[in-house]
Order: sequence, then structure tokens, then C-alpha cells
Amino acid sequence: TFLSEEFSEEVQIKGRTARQGSYGSYSLVLCDKSLEKFLITKEDIDNARNAGNFYPLLHSKRCEFFKSQYAESKKYVDYAANEHKLGEELIAAIKRND
Repeated sequence: TFLSEEFSEEVQIKGRTARQGSYGSYSLVLCDKSLEKFLITKEDIDNARNAGNFYPLLHSKRCEFFKSQYAESKKYVDYAANEHKLGEELIAAIKRND
């Protein structure tokens, strides 16, 4: 399986394991390579397993990843909004024959 980039997606996936009042089950079987995008190293994995806090490590790294992705997306949205405003100003100037 994979570690969801968003916690809300994980919650939804867990909810889909049970149907029509029956209990379901959920587990993660992860390849350490798939965790690289979350900046989780083999050493992090080993340390977390030994300390018994593997899932908290996954969750905290996922949250950090989400925050960085959100920040990058916000930069792009701000840039696009500015470009849109400039485009509107250009169209208005053309209509006014400026």
C-alpha cells in the first residue's frame, strides 16, 4: 500500500474497509522507498520501530510534507492571481484604447 499524502484521505480509506455494519480491517504494508518523498530515511524507520512509535513518525512526516506542499501551492496561486490581475488590466486598457 502507500502512505496517503493527506490524513483525510487515510481516514476515508479506513472508513471504506467496513461495509453494511460489518467491521473491516486496515493495515499499512509500506516499502521504505515509497517513504522517501516524505523525507523518511531507513534510519528513521529503524529508530521509530525500536521506540514503538512508527505510526506517529509517519503521521508527523506526512504533516510536514503537506505543509510544504501547501506553501508551494499558495505561492503558485498568488502568482497566478497577480498574472490574472495584470491580464484584466491589459484588457481594460485595450478597451479604453490606452
